[in-house]
Amino acid sequence: MKLISLTTLFLLLFTVSNSVSAYNTFDSKSDSLLKKYTEKTIYLTGNSNKFIHQSQKKRIGVFGKRLAKFFGNISPDASNEIQIYASQYKAGYFLFFLGMFIFTLTLFSSALILATGAYLFLFSLSFIIYMWGIIKIARAPEYLNRAIWYYNRDVIAK
Repeated sequence: MKLISLTTLFLLLFTVSNSVSAYNTFDSKSDSLLKKYTEKTIYLTGNSNKFIHQSQKKRIGVFGKRLAKFFGNISPDASNEIQIYASQYKAGYFLFFLGMFIFTLTLFSSALILATGAYLFLFSLSFIIYMWGIIKIARAPEYLNRAIWYYNRDVIAK
């Protein structure tokens, strides 16, 4: 009876020691990956006009210019997405202000426009352009998030 329990105890200790050494190997690999992740990756703050890199908050810049410089040649996919982000934002703001301008013009020159019958058309056109701009502005952060994801993927892969 004692022989069986000693054999069982020996097998149990052997299994546990092998598991611990395998765990230590995995732990050192995960530590290096975790170190690389914390030092090189970036992520957005809650309001999306700042990002965090190496525990420091940095501004994205107007239309993502600072972030685009930060990407550099590390990730071509991220650079492409940040360019799309910037163009979407620029187009969105242009359409937004164009719609506001047409709406304001329609309101202040209503006597002339009422005479021609184009009041409803211009009001509708201004509203459509305005909403198109709002939609473009709202969808632009999608490209920013994708750019950061591509950058983090490429940094971790290297």
